[in-house]
Amino acid sequence: SGGMATVYVGRLQGAMGFQRLVAIKRPHRHLLDDPRFVAMLLHEANLASKLHHPNVVSVQDVVQGDDVVYLIMDLVEGASLAELQRAAKDRDLAIPREVAIRLLLDASAGLHAAHELTDDDGNPMGLVHRDMSPHNVLVGVDGIARVADFGIAKCANAQGSPTTTTGTLKGKYAYMAPEYIEGRGVDRRSDVFSLGVVAWELLAGRRLFVGDSPPSVMLKVVQEAAPPLSDATDAFGKVLDDVLSQALAKKPSERFDTVEAFANALEHSARAAASVASAAEVARLVRTLVGDALDARRQKVKALLEERQPQVNHERLTDPLPVHLAALDQAGSLPGVSVHRQERPSQAQSIVESGRSALLPETTSSQARLPVRRYGAWPWVLLAIVVTAALALTVVRSREPSDAGASSRDGSAAVLPTGLIAGESATPIEPAATAPTSPAASASIDAGHPDAAATPRATTGVRQPAGTKSAGTKPEETKPAAAPPATTPTDRTPPPNPYE
Repeated sequence: SGGMATVYVGRLQGAMGFQRLVAIKRPHRHLLDDPRFVAMLLHEANLASKLHHPNVVSVQDVVQGDDVVYLIMDLVEGASLAELQRAAKDRDLAIPREVAIRLLLDASAGLHAAHELTDDDGNPMGLVHRDMSPHNVLVGVDGIARVADFGIAKCANAQGSPTTTTGTLKGKYAYMAPEYIEGRGVDRRSDVFSLGVVAWELLAGRRLFVGDSPPSVMLKVVQEAAPPLSDATDAFGKVLDDVLSQALAKKPSERFDTVEAFANALEHSARAAASVASAAEVARLVRTLVGDALDARRQKVKALLEERQPQVNHERLTDPLPVHLAALDQAGSLPGVSVHRQERPSQAQSIVESGRSALLPETTSSQARLPVRRYGAWPWVLLAIVVTAALALTVVRSREPSDAGASSRDGSAAVLPTGLIAGESATPIEPAATAPTSPAASASIDAGHPDAAATPRATTGVRQPAGTKSAGTKPEETKPAAAPPATTPTDRTPPPNPYE
């Protein structure tokens, strides 16, 4: 639980036993009375939902019910960079320099992805995080660092952003860029400064701007130059001094233009003094520093999951896709109150350390039911046209003199669409939504056959019962078996194929 919200562990459930753990962020009740805070929260959700990057914590869904707003996010099993630094200090350990560089490169990649975010038309959004700090870098047991919490991010190219209130200063003062503190405009170079402070502290093993009050801290950020890294540690010699000094320049014009440029310079210089750790090495450090706490949390979550085994509605397991719940229920839901909806059985259940549970929608917006294309009555209309045209041709031909004799008396010369036999069901099979079959393709008549041009279309594709003869074929009375049917050339133009 933090100053603005509490984050719970939740369970996302679906059909066929599907389940996955998620993080559920619920703001404190008193903050929800402020419309500006609610707007800021929704702003965070909208921004983070557009970010898809391995080094960014994604927001999967937003749920509002009973005057409470929940953010459903990726669950990162691990700890924040601030917690890792604190755990290392408590154990009198130093975070290895190779691991520190890897964490900084991961955070840089996520932050740069946020800066490069575009709108639906491909226009840059000018996103600035404005709260880049060790608390908002989450390091997982998979050894990957991710940037989180875009709650006070600003879109420079978005009008009416709820986080641009004049005279409002948000974030952690020791990591703010000087221009942000002074109320001047911010851009991605402001995040370069903040990440520079994070890098300096992580590599030096101590705080950079320290004061006994927020104003004193802000004064140091604006006025005091950051000392060279080599004054605080000899782990890298002086190879990183120039890189960090440029990132921590007071004037934005003197800094790196992008976080990516800062990361490239940092990696290039760091490799001259040390290697860069792999994700596996970072994962080992996470387990060393906070492994016991993570194991205890995992066991507690497991016990709560077993305690709250969901009721599975097996009658609904034939649904083609999980059903998305747009809200908790019609009246909303409060923590500790179970919600069961017969028509939509799946649900995401939050599990809190106090043992209470809050039920939330079961799926993310990306799991909404896909539309299934269904065909109306037009295939039947085309089928009727084919049969009518074929019957008309048969009647005309039956009235013409023929050397071969009259047409068959039992009407077996009536033309049916290819693939259908008299007496068979003509009920169409509904095509799959992902690959609909065109009626023109399924009912085409001997397309590409070498004799198609010389064969009347009215007789092509007819499936005749055994022992019957088509019109125009002279019967051989002396032979017990019927000869293969032969068509009689005619000068009449065949009827148009309605499927072509």
